[in-house]
Amino acid sequence: MSKRLLRWIDVWMADRLRPGEGGDIEPYAARAERIAMELIAEARAGGFRSDEIEDVQGRLVGLITTYLATKPAFDISGFGAAPPDD
Repeated sequence: MSKRLLRWIDVWMADRLRPGEGGDIEPYAARAERIAMELIAEARAGGFRSDEIEDVQGRLVGLITTYLATKPAFDISGFGAAPPDD
């Protein structure tokens, strides 16, 4: 398995996807399939070899689905409210 490609996939997902986003209109699995096709096309254009892509391709939909289903941590400071004093 290509560690170089896996690192590239992590960066690609962090740049283009938000954890917990989507799933309302398009199910996570269908969205992950579509995103995987985009990712593979960009990986080929980026110069990754076919054997590197084939090694990761079986796990790719699972990686993307997990990334999309992860809920981001709630940050109360984004709402301008101070946390309660204990």
